[in-house]
Amino acid sequence: QILGGHPERMALSALAAVRAGAKAIDLNFGCPAPTVNRNDGGASLLRHPCRIREIVAAVRSAVPKEIPVSAKLRLGWDSTDAIFENAQMAAEGGAAWLTVHARTRVQGYAPPVCWPPIRRVREQTGLPVVANGDIWTLDDLRQCGEETGAEHFMLGRAALADPRLPALASLELGIETPVPPPIVWSALMRRLVHWNVVLTCQAHPKSVVKLKQWLKFAHLHGDFRHWDVVKRTDD
Repeated sequence: QILGGHPERMALSALAAVRAGAKAIDLNFGCPAPTVNRNDGGASLLRHPCRIREIVAAVRSAVPKEIPVSAKLRLGWDSTDAIFENAQMAAEGGAAWLTVHARTRVQGYAPPVCWPPIRRVREQTGLPVVANGDIWTLDDLRQCGEETGAEHFMLGRAALADPRLPALASLELGIETPVPPPIVWSALMRRLVHWNVVLTCQAHPKSVVKLKQWLKFAHLHGDFRHWDVVKRTDD
């Protein structure tokens, strides 16, 4: 997944990713981070539908035909109605599928999530559409499916809160998947620290920060019960 607002640079980045082994390219027009948006990336493009089409088309032209190019969108910058034009622009640019986070950029991650427009995007574009946003439980997954008609779903923060949820969701959707074992948080934490060391060749100084960011989600939305201890840990 890459983001940015310059079609030629996005195309070059996509091509570099493919040469490095990427099997698909996803263009992020949904990131709400202020730093990203101030630098002409992510959700900032939702205010410029024609630029979305231009960027998707540039990337689509740059990478081999067998490499799918997709786009992730929010419902809009400050209005949910913007999704219909933006989705159409991405489709005209050559997107193979769309992922729609069912909030505006102004909302950030604040409630409520608004899934119904995703159904209209599916009908309007004729593309596969991945539904995203506030799918924290299997009940949420079922409700999202009913409201959107979607067959595909993206889990983000919820997969941090409950690492078993992706596998349980797959089983719910009839995908043959091994039943996930019970969560052993200590083992998962050690695994993250291990990969930080492997990828950076050192005990990464931000390992504790990364662990806390992750485990706060698990505390607020999952079953992690040791947050009061972890949040005071500094090594």
